[in-house]
Amino acid sequence: MDSLTQIVLGAAVGEVVLGKKVGNKAILWGAVAGTIPDLDVLSKYFVDEVSTLEMHRGFSHSILFGILFAPVFAVLVKKQERVFLSIFFVAMMSVFFMGQEELIGKGVSIAALIGLLFGAYKLKPSREEITTWDWTKLMFVGLVTHPLLDAHTTWGTQLFWPLEYRVAYKNIFVVDPLYTLPFLIFVILAMIQNRESKKRRFYNSMGLIISSVYMLLTIGFKGISYFKFIDSLEAQNIEYTEVRTRPTPMNSILWSANVETKHSYYVGMYSLLDDDDNIEYLRFEKNHGALDDFKNEEKIQRLIKIAKGWYTIDELEGDTLIYNDLRFGQIGIGIDKPFVFSYKIWRDDEGNLRLIEAPKTMKGGSKMIGELLSRIFNKEL
Repeated sequence: MDSLTQIVLGAAVGEVVLGKKVGNKAILWGAVAGTIPDLDVLSKYFVDEVSTLEMHRGFSHSILFGILFAPVFAVLVKKQERVFLSIFFVAMMSVFFMGQEELIGKGVSIAALIGLLFGAYKLKPSREEITTWDWTKLMFVGLVTHPLLDAHTTWGTQLFWPLEYRVAYKNIFVVDPLYTLPFLIFVILAMIQNRESKKRRFYNSMGLIISSVYMLLTIGFKGISYFKFIDSLEAQNIEYTEVRTRPTPMNSILWSANVETKHSYYVGMYSLLDDDDNIEYLRFEKNHGALDDFKNEEKIQRLIKIAKGWYTIDELEGDTLIYNDLRFGQIGIGIDKPFVFSYKIWRDDEGNLRLIEAPKTMKGGSKMIGELLSRIFNKEL
């Protein structure tokens, strides 16, 4: 999920592990551990677009990564605390300014990180002796709860790396204020209490409990929407081979479905607040045959494997193709809206394959939010 949510979750589990002994320092290092796995996006500086996709939420989001690196990070915390924190801060700044998060997310997450850094330099050393093993436990829990949470999103995680299997429950969007904000409030309330206070543990526990209950609710909402889609497809006599559902941005009320048929995909939306079960679908032709001249290219084969077949091809002038990954939906609502992940494919004058991610724009963001809210509440767009 987004960086702020991972900071909050890491802080909460850090408090559970070492809060009684070191107070807010446990929250600080739990937040750091809960954010480290997302540094895998820095691979964008060193490898091509397809390799970046393959690596994202791979090794760094696995149980094995936690087992191997928790002791390493624990030693760094024990021996070189401020140096380690400063390096981490610089790395996170690189992530934010490379465009991995949108403007609001950047601002909130950067503010949180600055607060953590400032707080770390103000924290007094603990009067209790904290062993490397104590820090190892905290780091392991922070590193592993991150991919466990991400496993509930559409992208999922390679939790059992090096196995290629990706765990993806697709029951929560990567940014969901109803999950994050109550959690954040309770963690802040815990932070301002004395480390030995019962209120501190109560507030922290409430944050974990409420966020977990909400997560369970989203699983139930996913089940309800799935069967609504199935019923509507059967009512409309649409012969399908597979149906995949996911929540739309920043909520768990409006759900989207990708429906595969023999020659095309249908995309529909259902809100838990809809008055009736009549779901309208947009139809996108697969047009996979347009890729025939490129299918022997290794990068194209890898791109198809990543999408697991859920893609369409648009043909532009000059033998240029647009590869659309359907798994993450569109930017907006409507047949003409671009997909979140699209790639421009063509050959240069020397016949070499060229592949770049199609530029995305968030212009008209307020309009998109308005469209989303209108659809959630079943109002006219």
